[in-house]
Amino acid sequence: MQIAGLNNQTVRQHNRRAIMALIWRYKRLSKSQLATHTGLSIPAVSKILDELVSEGKLSHSSENLSSRGMNSGHYQIPNDGPLILCMNVTPTSIESQLIDAQMTPVGDFRHTQVNAPTPEALLTAIEDLWRQQQKNCPGRIINLALGVHGQVDPDTGVSQTMPQAPWKKPVEIKYLLEERLRVSVRVDNDCIMLALAEKWQNGSNRQDFCIVNVDYGIGSSFVINGQIYRGMLNGSGQIGHTIFDRDGIACDCGRYGCLETVASLSALKKQARVWLKSRPTTPDLDPRP
Repeated sequence: MQIAGLNNQTVRQHNRRAIMALIWRYKRLSKSQLATHTGLSIPAVSKILDELVSEGKLSHSSENLSSRGMNSGHYQIPNDGPLILCMNVTPTSIESQLIDAQMTPVGDFRHTQVNAPTPEALLTAIEDLWRQQQKNCPGRIINLALGVHGQVDPDTGVSQTMPQAPWKKPVEIKYLLEERLRVSVRVDNDCIMLALAEKWQNGSNRQDFCIVNVDYGIGSSFVINGQIYRGMLNGSGQIGHTIFDRDGIACDCGRYGCLETVASLSALKKQARVWLKSRPTTPDLDPRP
């Protein structure tokens, strides 16, 4: 049996990623703070920081984060990097927010109703929203980050199944949008994107937590030891298709009695309508003239 060792290059790449992850989380860190968090020596941290600054991945500010002792300023993600248009995509609506390279919102949050009977119509709706933002920010690169309902292959950016969509075939969202827009496109499941936002934006710095999203379906995502847990075939977190009642009503997945059929937003609305219709009509509650 062979056990792969760690050469100098592998260790260096690991340390670079650790430093970048810390700055993403804390936004601004000094050299001494990075050394404390990573356990690396100041000279080792300095060398990696110099590389990252020269590559444009980090910027240095002379502003001191502490008034105690000698301080050489702090490091942060450059605020003049590409913008990112974040979207939560379903066949009927798209929520979007433009952010800068430091994940600070730029402009207003948008909720757009869409009519997408085909994958092409959905891609066009995404493209239209991107081009509107491009007009507002001429000369700026605007990359895309898409959270998509249903099962997604994060490596290829393929939407494999999208519940509630009229189509049932996979859609190569990443490839098709990158061909159209000539920008970088990241595609993942919407619950995983929510978990990543919680991981990077929540100051409590939890290492283990679960995100549950109740919409027309029910999805979830798990972060374990600070990492997204995907499971086999990227299916981790699909709790909406846990069978709750084997004799229940049919689910979109083809089985019967899934949790989504009794506890999703659409299921609860349906139950509420049935309950209201079963109530005896009174003069005060009767909507008819």
